[in-house]
Amino acid sequence: MCNVHSLRITCSSYLSKAQLRSVQEEVDSLEQEKECELLEVSQELRCAQEEIMSLRQAAEEAAAERESDIASLQEELCRLRAELHELQETRQEYEMEITSLRAEISMKSCSGHAGQEPATLQGELQFLRDQCQHLQMERSILQESNSQLKSHLLLLGGERVEDTDCQDGTEETHQEHGEENDSLTEKEIPQYDAENILALSGVIETNSAAELEKQKLSREEDKSRLHNQLQSAEEKVQRAQSECAGLLSEIEELQQRHRLSQEEQEKLQEELRLCREEIHRLKETGLQKTLWNPLLLLTVAATVALLYSSLRRGPD
Repeated sequence: MCNVHSLRITCSSYLSKAQLRSVQEEVDSLEQEKECELLEVSQELRCAQEEIMSLRQAAEEAAAERESDIASLQEELCRLRAELHELQETRQEYEMEITSLRAEISMKSCSGHAGQEPATLQGELQFLRDQCQHLQMERSILQESNSQLKSHLLLLGGERVEDTDCQDGTEETHQEHGEENDSLTEKEIPQYDAENILALSGVIETNSAAELEKQKLSREEDKSRLHNQLQSAEEKVQRAQSECAGLLSEIEELQQRHRLSQEEQEKLQEELRLCREEIHRLKETGLQKTLWNPLLLLTVAATVALLYSSLRRGPD
């Protein structure tokens, strides 16, 4: 009986040692497997960290580049706005100049017919009045000289009445001749006055026509000059408007580029945030795995201890 009992103890000890050996081998294999998994996880974590660092560096570089682009675009936008303001002021000046030129043209066109011509006609009328007054003075002087000649002839006629009858015929002849001279003188004076008036009127009309023609040519030249100035100002305004439209389109394009750059920057920031979350998650996962390995070892050790104690209680 003692031999059998010792044999049983020996067999049980052999069995327990074999079980312990198998359990130890299993624990070793599990440890190796977990170490391999930890190495893989650490490598993945290191790769992820390197990738995140590269992404972060690229994001920072892109953000710096975008910030510099945004700053340059803002400077360009400010410059274009300043140029646009200057062009608007220039356009307002041109519009004011055009308005003044149009007002000047309208005033000249109105005053050319309503202001200058009456003034010219009044001057000519005053000139004609002066000439008429001068001619009337000459006529009065000629009438006085004619009356003096008549009185002188009458005196000569009275002296000749006292002469002989032969002298009467001569006197009558002289009287008839004097009367004819008087009548001729009286007829010639108005004719002379009328001829002078007509000649002066012709000269005045010629001078007034030449003056009117000169004034008309001057008005035409002024009108043409103002029209050219108006056309030049309108061309300047059109050119300023086209430049203003070009600047507005360029400003819209810059605003579009600024908006796109901001959207791209927001996308990069979102990607950076996701990468940081992934790093945090990987770190937490690696920490949990490192904590899980000692717990597993403790569980396996407890199982081995329970098996060993049960095997020892079995033979008793």
